[in-house]
Amino acid sequence: MNASGEHRRALAAAKRADVPEWKARARSGIADAYYMQGRFRSASREFLRAVEIAKANNLLRIVGVNLAMAGNTPSIRWSSTAPSR
Repeated sequence: MNASGEHRRALAAAKRADVPEWKARARSGIADAYYMQGRFRSASREFLRAVEIAKANNLLRIVGVNLAMAGNTPSIRWSSTAPSR
């Protein structure tokens, strides 16, 4: 199973246990897997889902990291297509 698949299994377990922190961390892991695959739009979407869960549950240490990654991911996508100097 690939990294994204492992994180999806973790998300399913977090949903069954109904533990918001685990849900947010699993979403963040899915985002990381997408990021490493170069799927930046999907990664950004998952980072923002992690932020939503974390904000709703006052998990501030999770909010900051994922919000930063969501903000940086689109700029990385666009800068990768820019001509080099």
